[in-house]
Amino acid sequence: MTSTTFQNQLLRQLTSKKTNSKNIIQKGFTLVELMVVIVIVGVLSAVALPQFLNQSQKAKLTEPQGIISAGLKKANIEYHENNKLTGQTCSTLGVADPRGSDDQLWTYACTATPTTMSITATGTAKGLGTTVNTGAWVLDATSGQITKGDPAGLS
Repeated sequence: MTSTTFQNQLLRQLTSKKTNSKNIIQKGFTLVELMVVIVIVGVLSAVALPQFLNQSQKAKLTEPQGIISAGLKKANIEYHENNKLTGQTCSTLGVADPRGSDDQLWTYACTATPTTMSITATGTAKGLGTTVNTGAWVLDATSGQITKGDPAGLS
């Protein structure tokens, strides 16, 4: 037998054999495989979703700390430039909720004396589920120290 006839016979044999392929109905996942995937996704969701909601709640509660800190630092700069803080308001210090007025979570109150600035944030029930007060954060401009007042509801 020559190599050419051997190759021809091999090719005929290979093409005539049915390959181990599934027909169009047999392709896909079995019901058991799909059920296992659904159970795994359900378990992961049951564990991950409460953790995600908890972390997003913590983020909402810590958001005003950054805004208040930036406002008090700006007030400190203002004091060192003008030797007084009177006339400073939340809007002049840039202390405001970054969302629009329709979606705001926090309202800010600023109180200025010639040497101190006090800023308090109060969370609205819309975004936090309850009203939360950060307590007053007070800047003593003469020493540059920022102290936190008594928080009511922020843990």
